[in-house]
Amino acid sequence: MSKEQRYCLQPFSTIFLYPQPPGHVVPCCFGPMAAGNIKEEPLEKVWNSEKVQKLRQSIIDGSYKYCRKDCYVIERSPTMDELPEPYKTYIENGQTELPLSAIERLTDSHDYRCNLACPSCRSEIHKLTEEEKEAYPIVEREIDKMLKHIRDYDTSLQGDPFASPYTRKKLQTMDPKDYPNLRNIILETNGQLLTPDMWESMHKIHHLITWIFISLDGAAKYSYETNRYPGKWDRMVANLDFLADVRRKQQNPFQFILKFIIQKNNFREVPAFCDMCEAWGAHAFLQMLENWGTYVSDEYKQAAVQLPDHPDNEELQTILRHPSLHKPHVDWGTLSSIRINKEDYNPIG
Repeated sequence: MSKEQRYCLQPFSTIFLYPQPPGHVVPCCFGPMAAGNIKEEPLEKVWNSEKVQKLRQSIIDGSYKYCRKDCYVIERSPTMDELPEPYKTYIENGQTELPLSAIERLTDSHDYRCNLACPSCRSEIHKLTEEEKEAYPIVEREIDKMLKHIRDYDTSLQGDPFASPYTRKKLQTMDPKDYPNLRNIILETNGQLLTPDMWESMHKIHHLITWIFISLDGAAKYSYETNRYPGKWDRMVANLDFLADVRRKQQNPFQFILKFIIQKNNFREVPAFCDMCEAWGAHAFLQMLENWGTYVSDEYKQAAVQLPDHPDNEELQTILRHPSLHKPHVDWGTLSSIRINKEDYNPIG
């Protein structure tokens, strides 16, 4: 163990609940392996499955042999001197089997439903299958149990929390007194349904909402409505204006992050997007286009302007040097592997 080695804590501290199949658990946000299924197995078994323990060991020994080599999460993970307890003790002792009390965060993406059908994510508005209709109540009972003990509740990486009846109702009705350990609620949403009325309906938990991530993927009407179909640009701008005003009035304002997946039809708008984020008091989080199975190979190659052999890559490299991308509020996120200089990288604090 060297002082410079970085230790990703996700497999030591977080449950990632994914939608397919229902109850599916993975040990990190990039999901390198299946941990198990909370619909079919006790949480204790899933949390300390053989695969998860092997992943933890690979982090302890620094090999990261199961992980993506371009993972930006590893790059910003703590060193040994920066590790918080009890994780520092676990890692120092080479401990891979952990108590359930080590789980601090639930990233809940159990419901794949979304009000949008963004081409980078899915090809159509998702309708529940019979398997999902049967499984979701079982999975949601397990979520209810976990919420009693966790510190951070993150919704949602794969659907939209306000398009999920369970998650929407949970956010609107939960009483903080029933969740004594809960300190942070993280909303990950496309923002179309996060209207003033929706915000007010969550009034009991306003003080717990500490992070709001909203995906835009466009800085103008055409690109936004193409990449976030069937979202409406005017509605999005109105919601962002409202949230920016709420944030300005808060004594302890939530972290406000707007995400932008760079692709052929929007890469020239990146500077304007960064400027808009600054005006809204938000961080800009930049991402490379990934192929999550929604593109055939040729379509992806045409859209993924970050690929070195893409005909527009040289122009992208010029745009990445624009001053608007090199301000403190801009996080290069998954673009970190192609950024111009390490000094230009401003991770969100």
